[in-house]
Amino acid sequence: MSCELEIAVIADDLTGAADTGVQFCSVVGSVYLTGPDVPELSENGRLFSGLAVFTNTRHVAAAAAGRIAGDVAMKIRSL
Repeated sequence: MSCELEIAVIADDLTGAADTGVQFCSVVGSVYLTGPDVPELSENGRLFSGLAVFTNTRHVAAAAAGRIAGDVAMKIRSL
């Protein structure tokens, strides 16, 4: 069984991604927590409908953090 991705969260640290992602569990069901290397997950194998990604950019310069967040967003769109 496969799930459609309904929500995605990008946070600058693990705590932010986890704390925010868990808030959506009651709405969308399972939320997968991962780091900035968003795994390649085919639609046929996806067992979650939410995704929470932490980028580890809390202490990174704004421009670099923006690039990393943009890269993560592109990976999420490709899922």
